[in-house]
Amino acid sequence: MKNNVNFYECMVEYRSLFKTKIGGVKLKSWRKVILLGMLILTVSINVSISYAVEDNGDYEHNYNLGQFHMGEGEFDLAIPFYLEAIEQQQDSYEAYMGLANTLLFAQRYEDLAIVTTEMISKFPWSSDSYMLRAQAYLAYQEYSLSKMDLIQAIKIDENNYNAHLVLGNTMREAGEYDEAIVSYKNALGDQNNRENVYMLIGETHARNNDLLTALNSFEKAIDVNPDSFLAHLKIASLYTLVQEYDIALGYYEKSSEIQSSEFIYVQMGAVHLMNKDVSSAVISFERAIAMDETNVELIHEIAATFMNYDEYSLTEKYLDRALKQDPENAGLLNGYAVSKNATGTL
Repeated sequence: MKNNVNFYECMVEYRSLFKTKIGGVKLKSWRKVILLGMLILTVSINVSISYAVEDNGDYEHNYNLGQFHMGEGEFDLAIPFYLEAIEQQQDSYEAYMGLANTLLFAQRYEDLAIVTTEMISKFPWSSDSYMLRAQAYLAYQEYSLSKMDLIQAIKIDENNYNAHLVLGNTMREAGEYDEAIVSYKNALGDQNNRENVYMLIGETHARNNDLLTALNSFEKAIDVNPDSFLAHLKIASLYTLVQEYDIALGYYEKSSEIQSSEFIYVQMGAVHLMNKDVSSAVISFERAIAMDETNVELIHEIAATFMNYDEYSLTEKYLDRALKQDPENAGLLNGYAVSKNATGTL
């Protein structure tokens, strides 16, 4: 089964260290837990991998239904069909991969660790089995365990793009930025058209406060995809950070042309205020409001931004607009009082 490359590059979540059992049952007994779950109507799908499954026909029927529900993003519906398919063909690599990928998409990392551990025992030749278990370890910040599995995955298949990518993510989250860059470059290989890899390299350089190199990496992402919304946004943020406001605004404007949003226009308004261009800030903020004139929180945020730059008359103007829609909003009323107090007009 071909993996979804774009998903692996961003799956990083933090939870407490998972246990090696489900409900006190050892790893090799997980399928028995599933069958027992058929008799227990109150079992929680968020705690155990146990599901009540029915006899839904032959292996192909169950596997195909698992694939269908996974493709629809219906992970809780997909899992029982994969489990039934595995019961029918216990050495089906494709069914195990379908189940493991579904658990990964569903962010059920404890269950993923259990399933992939069994996969490794059944399919020791599978680079992806190690790579998927590494994802579970990474989610729980077990960087050394994740790294160990990923090195094994790459040893089995040095061309496993996802393994190099996840190893880069692991090293980056562990704060080992130089190693992360090496792994990302290995993922890039001789392919110079992987926008996502350039983005990850740029983000890693930015975390390491190497802003110039980060900018160069984001520019390479734009070379690959001139309409890369995120690359333009990242560059705009970096130029804002170094107070190159005019350049930043150019990239924000390009971002808005690619994908307009209230967020972009609010950011542009804030940069105009940093650049002491109040009239342009108002124009940007009005563009944001025009996208959703009933968004009280957005108008409140704009008012707060003006207050941060001591523009109290504009603060009160936007608070007035918000209060007309929500006159009992305590946050708005408090902001109005703070502004009035700052100007001595309370």
